[in-house]
Amino acid sequence: KFAKARELGATDCVNPKDFKKPIHEVLIEMTGCGVDYSFEVIGHTETMAAALACCQYNYGISVIVGVP
Repeated sequence: KFAKARELGATDCVNPKDFKKPIHEVLIEMTGCGVDYSFEVIGHTETMAAALACCQYNYGISVIVGVP
């Protein structure tokens, strides 16, 4: 999936299983202040919360597609 994401323009691909801390903390550390956009398409409330938590506080946009 990462290869296809990069082919379509993704700049970074991160596997949450590679880290011991919550993924939103990892992404905030990687970016310095959070991501501009996050997308959640699974429908799990935990991933919805993580997608929102990793957004930049002032202007980040979280798109939630999945339904819990």
